[in-house]
Amino acid sequence: MSSAALRLELSQRNQRYAAENGLVHARRPDLIEAWYATLRFVRSADLPVRCKLLTWQELAAVLPRPLQRFLDVKYGIRAPR
Repeated sequence: MSSAALRLELSQRNQRYAAENGLVHARRPDLIEAWYATLRFVRSADLPVRCKLLTWQELAAVLPRPLQRFLDVKYGIRAPR
């Protein structure tokens, strides 16, 4: 199933979803800006509300400690303080 078909299917089921690149590194403000620029072109009024962008740092904050340590050691990704 293509990503567009998946988004349409989720939209019809009224479910939330992250975009293909819904996980970004907080050190990439260009990707965050591109995400919001793209959302400006969405015509459905409720679809942008259901779309979410999450940074790896935000995700790290809710992960179990072993995974937090892995992200920190391997990639230098730490939860915001």
